[in-house]
This record gives sequence, C-alpha cells and structure tokens, in this order.
Amino acid sequence: MRAEGVSLFGGAPEDKRLVVIVDGTKELERRRHEVELAVTLGVPVEALSFSAGPDGGLQAEVPLAILALDKDGGRSEIASRLRVALTGPPPTQGLARFRTTVKLRRIDQRVVFTVEAADGRFLWGDTQLKF
Repeated sequence: MRAEGVSLFGGAPEDKRLVVIVDGTKELERRRHEVELAVTLGVPVEALSFSAGPDGGLQAEVPLAILALDKDGGRSEIASRLRVALTGPPPTQGLARFRTTVKLRRIDQRVVFTVEAADGRFLWGDTQLKF
C-alpha cells in the first residue's frame, strides 16, 4: 500500500532515500512482451536493524514492495524481502546494496520501490522505464 501511495500521490521528499540503479533488462517471451528487470537498490545502512545471524555474524532483513504503473493505467504489485549478512560490524553510514530481478511487461512504466526502515518510516525510490 505504501508503494501504491507513493506512485499515485507522491512520497515525502525526505524519505526518497533509496538509490535505484537499473542494471539492464532481458526480454523473456516475445508474444507476451515480458522483460526481466535487473536492479540494484541502495538502502541507507542506518535504516537497517541488524541481529545475530546463524553463522555468528550479523544479518538484516527488510520488507520490499514494488509497484509498476504503466502509461495505460496497468499495474503490477510485487512483495519481497531484502536480506544482507555481514561477518563484521555494520558501517555507520553509507548504502547497503541489494540486487534483485523483477518480471514486468515490456511497456513504458514507472517503477516505485519502498522499504520499511528500522524506525518505521517507509523509504522509497523510483525509476522510469522506456521501451
């Protein structure tokens, strides 16, 4: 619902803190006009809550919501989780990078990514896809 709200009404400018880097697209099936979008998300490390991992290191996990809204009003909603594991102490600043892939229709669209930060705020970032 947060991704939908950002897509339809705009998100708080101070919460637009996700860095979205499109790594590329790969066509999946021509007749269905689908593509696989490879994306790297940069999430501020201070937004993550780390806990002890099973191997003695640290781990963090955040919910990820993705909403793609195309120029014709079509939409796709995807929910996932981002996970990171560290062997040492987490940095106090900077970005944690997460790579993920998303299957989308091959049409111009805006894709909005939101994650729930450790403090309960919803951070977001977006990208425009042109085909």
